[in-house]
Amino acid sequence: MGLIVPSDVLLLDEPCNFMASRHEAFTFRFGWLTGPQDLQALLYLEQLLANPSDPTQTLVLTSHDRAFLDNVAEETILLRHSQLDYASGTPSQVGDVEAEAQRAKGKERDALQKKREHVRCHPILPALADDERQIEASISEGRRAAKKSGDENRSA
Repeated sequence: MGLIVPSDVLLLDEPCNFMASRHEAFTFRFGWLTGPQDLQALLYLEQLLANPSDPTQTLVLTSHDRAFLDNVAEETILLRHSQLDYASGTPSQVGDVEAEAQRAKGKERDALQKKREHVRCHPILPALADDERQIEASISEGRRAAKKSGDENRSA
């Protein structure tokens, strides 16, 4: 696949950018394309990268074009806060997993807050109100019980 010369590693930095126009452009599924020749070139490049002639070759690709990356990538490396995060799958798949993790984290935070309020308002258990570990343990126990019973969607 080394485009012209066979290689072990192929580095491509924003390969779709050469198709961007400084003049009036129109939007396509693939980003900013100046005409049908750019679309053909992009589809050819996408096909070439998605189906390499040498499957042992490594492709390192940077791009802001998510549709292009989704059609080419098998693994994703994200650079965030000066740290590299490795993930299996396309950028969209990684984004979906991260969004689900954020939703779960939000639900856990809400459950913890709800449990704190319950403990603070309970007439017998006011001493537990300040003991975060006991509250978190209680929530964890509730989750384990829900998992055992098959009711994992039950809120704590």
